[in-house]
Amino acid sequence: MATPSGHTKWAKEDNTVATSKTILLADADDNDLFFCQYALEQAGMGENVVVAHVGQEVIDYLGSTISTNHRAPVAPRPALLLLDLKILRCDAFAVLSWIKQNPALKEMPVIIFSDLTAPEEIERARTLGAKDYFCKPHALAAYSTILREILSRWAQ
Repeated sequence: MATPSGHTKWAKEDNTVATSKTILLADADDNDLFFCQYALEQAGMGENVVVAHVGQEVIDYLGSTISTNHRAPVAPRPALLLLDLKILRCDAFAVLSWIKQNPALKEMPVIIFSDLTAPEEIERARTLGAKDYFCKPHALAAYSTILREILSRWAQ
């Protein structure tokens, strides 16, 4: 159910384990990336942001955070992933499915931050493992408010 701020409330799971303060921000829209990065800088998290413009970049980055028999992780595992449903090439639902298939990533909260608000898309994202859903605002000040709420809930 969406609140007036555009937030859909879901039950929070115990996701307090994070291996870094890195935030993986996945969005194809340069304006939204700018607003998000600015708001994250205002929250003191600007230097810890890794940006992905397409879904395959998300998968490649997250794959580099997982150790295998042949190599150690080469990148810090994000404390959280902010994922726009409109990410390109490899869509957000494919990214969510890939994350769900990788047990090493099960503790990393995936937060949908998108302007798509169709109930079936929100439910599909939740079914695939998204922990929360926030609707993107239309004003810069609202970006800061929403991202501070996301950080306080999920990037502790």
